Amino acid sequence: MNKTKKSVLLFLILCFAFSSIFYYLIIARGILEFSYVLMWCPGVAAIIVNLIYHRGENALNFRKCHLKYALAGIWLPLVYWGISYGIYLLIYGKEVLVGNMALTLIQMPSMLMLSLAIYFVTAMGEEIGWRGYLVPKLNELFGFKKGALISGVIWALWHLPLFVAGYMSDISIWYQVPVLVLLCITLSYSMFYLSIKSKSVWPAILLHFIHNFVSQLLLDQSIGGEMRPYLVGETGIISLVIITVIGGICAWKYNQIAGQRSLLA
Repeated sequence: MNKTKKSVLLFLILCFAFSSIFYYLIIARGILEFSYVLMWCPGVAAIIVNLIYHRGENALNFRKCHLKYALAGIWLPLVYWGISYGIYLLIYGKEVLVGNMALTLIQMPSMLMLSLAIYFVTAMGEEIGWRGYLVPKLNELFGFKKGALISGVIWALWHLPLFVAGYMSDISIWYQVPVLVLLCITLSYSMFYLSIKSKSVWPAILLHFIHNFVSQLLLDQSIGGEMRPYLVGETGIISLVIITVIGGICAWKYNQIAGQRSLLA
């Protein structure tokens, strides 16, 4: 077994071992605040593996990237949330509007800054592990097609205890779990693409941060309706379809670029 395979295996063992402690505290003990610590388990595992196997290599991909990839990490979640929630509002109208969280946060600057900090720092904790460390190693071992799929499956499995426990939503487990698993897998293609093309962890951090902040805080706290969790957001089928289409476009674009390079070789 070569160094890359050994390091990936150790990363996964450490990540799931550390995470199991916080799954217990969150699910069995009901201490939801530990979810913030849980999101740093992939990052901590990656840092440890980096110290053991990759000293001096910048294996976590903390480096500058082209501005277009950073901007893509910002606008991609704005696109898929904007389209999916826009469709929902077109169907159900203003009756489903239950507040304006964006305006509330603007009127409370301290709360806005705290919320931004929490969502950014927790997203960074996950992405240091998943897209900073793991994705480049999977790309090295398996290439884009298999690597993106494997990263998405691992990401979904890591979230699975929270999905099954109903942590993400109050709707039926039989509906939300398959949607959430597919969301992790399909979203991974976009994040894999940005991470490999940019050679940096920052686009994925930005995408994850905007994804969570916009959906979980701004939109879900402002838009209601009985059908909302079934149609939009992280458990919504409309959002899943749009995220899948975007992931497919990223995979197609990556393959197109790879094909052009092979013709030039």
